[in-house]
Amino acid sequence: MVFDSDQLLFSHFLISGTAIHEGSFADLCMKYHIEIQPQRVILLSVDRYPDLAISKDLEWNISIGQSLLTAVKSLTTVPFLSVWVGEGLLALLIDCRTIEKGHVDYLQNMVKGIQKEFHKSGLTISAGIGPFYEDPYLMYKSFKEARRALENRFFEGNNIIYVYEAKQESKSVSSSKIIREKKIRLFSTIKIGDVEKSVEYLRELLEIFSEVYHRDVNLFKSEVFEIVHELSRMLIDIGQNATEILVENSKMIQELLFIGRYDKFVQTLVQYWQKVTINIASEDHYGNSTFLTTAILYIKANHHKKITLSEISNHCFVSPQYFAHLFKKETGQSFGEFFCELRMKKAKYLLEYTQLSIKEIAIYVGFPDANYFTRKFKSMFGITPTKWKSEIVFEK
Repeated sequence: MVFDSDQLLFSHFLISGTAIHEGSFADLCMKYHIEIQPQRVILLSVDRYPDLAISKDLEWNISIGQSLLTAVKSLTTVPFLSVWVGEGLLALLIDCRTIEKGHVDYLQNMVKGIQKEFHKSGLTISAGIGPFYEDPYLMYKSFKEARRALENRFFEGNNIIYVYEAKQESKSVSSSKIIREKKIRLFSTIKIGDVEKSVEYLRELLEIFSEVYHRDVNLFKSEVFEIVHELSRMLIDIGQNATEILVENSKMIQELLFIGRYDKFVQTLVQYWQKVTINIASEDHYGNSTFLTTAILYIKANHHKKITLSEISNHCFVSPQYFAHLFKKETGQSFGEFFCELRMKKAKYLLEYTQLSIKEIAIYVGFPDANYFTRKFKSMFGITPTKWKSEIVFEK
């Protein structure tokens, strides 16, 4: 098959949806010398192409394109048109009239042959197969849907064939509740400066997003971008430079937006998250004492539990008396005061940013008895949690 300018222009008209403005299909076929009537689009994408092409010259890019076209020409067993629609991204407009039955099965087997042949170049391709449309003027829909099918590569990996499925999974009430609870744990943990736990909760939340939005990468990323924005707001609230934070936020979202693999997406986000949460944790920095670092990390990781002086001193390999003396010397607070203050810092965050009840907040921060929590809160701040929340809401 000759890949001439007429074929490329004709194919572009069909997948862009602009063919209808150029004339009837019969007139266009006559004008551009086309005898094919496409009814389905297959999108072939060289896996990891943007990452691979960064350090390569023009000759490498040309050779990869020629290798893919050679595999397509030799193994495509039905009439087709083709057009490059992006770097490493080739659209095939398939004429299905010669396929007696089982279009999808037939095309999947055909694409498997192309994948096998192209793999000889040392690279792999994934494919998105769009739905069948009798009217060639609807090829723009099949193209868009093939592209959407290919987005599943973000979660599932490379060298796979994806068939578009119109039915999308929706977020259930139960998953919404789980996401909300995980977000609460995530941001309240950041508030007390527990970097390790924060990253753990972030990974759990990303896993939940990936399960809930498995068929929609855009929804998955929009949820992630929202928590990145929330993190930025938290940084601004504690007094960090708003302009710098918003610039960093924008850069990170732009970088994440164009990442095409889930594992790389998670790795990039976690690195950014660690850097930012370490900055928040440094607000409570008490120097380079190994003893104090060990103690505070243990307190932050277990603040929602009952921690006795004996327990934490054992963890730090010192006697309770020596622990109490050294802890107050280096922090200016007793262990009990520091422990309670940490819990109350988390409680304030939950009061301000969630709709949890006082009883729920008390449990979150380690007080099984809501009345006792209220008394401790009032003794520290001179106001009940309920009154404090109402004043914060009024100020906003």
